[in-house]
Amino acid sequence: MYSTEITIKGNTIPLKFSFKTMEILETEMGFIMPEFQRNIQRKQLSYFVASVVAAAKTASKNASVDVIKIEDVYDWVDEHGFLSKTVQDVYKIFIGQLSDGLEGLELESNQTLIEKNVKAGKKQTPQL
Repeated sequence: MYSTEITIKGNTIPLKFSFKTMEILETEMGFIMPEFQRNIQRKQLSYFVASVVAAAKTASKNASVDVIKIEDVYDWVDEHGFLSKTVQDVYKIFIGQLSDGLEGLELESNQTLIEKNVKAGKKQTPQL
């Protein structure tokens, strides 16, 4: 199960990354799944933020209500920093759900971007 919680504006927001999350991204947010899968490498940040919003909606008992807004997720990321453990843990769950059952995506699903960049020997600004 790909679930966790985040705190936004003092409220605990459950997140559930699942097939339902993908359906919300497609039907309510206008993402087209074949394009989503192709573009995830090029637009990771915007796809991640939208997926957090959809995961909050998936976990909600009232799926017809938007639990959080995209701006809330940007504020949450800004508060913690994209490369913080807090944000990277959620990112890892997001990538894990997308890559579950696929060969060759283990690096992204089993390492944070920080670990990936450290392993690559990068000492300058981390490459996303």
